[in-house]
Amino acid sequence: MTLSKEQLQQLELINICPQKFRKEILKSINEEGIKAICECCLNVLHGNIPLTEKQKGSLSKHKRTLRTLAERKVALSKKRKLVLQKGGFLNILIPTALSVLSELFHGAR
Repeated sequence: MTLSKEQLQQLELINICPQKFRKEILKSINEEGIKAICECCLNVLHGNIPLTEKQKGSLSKHKRTLRTLAERKVALSKKRKLVLQKGGFLNILIPTALSVLSELFHGAR
């Protein structure tokens, strides 16, 4: 996982903001933020981010979206559209990914 400090901050912002403001933040998020979400999807699919059985069950409803976001050949504009339309998985994905990422990021210093 190679995320910059800016990408990590964007994920943290998405994580802490109330649900009703999340869509507005996602609309204005830059290319790096979308790439960070896609990187989290890829790492979840590869098993690099540990998930509980409950989290796996919740994310299984969104497996097609996760696979599309993790695919390198899909255009960034399509990924942005997917995140905006089907953002229900972010409630599960981002907090789990942030816990692992923050350990890696702060532990690397």
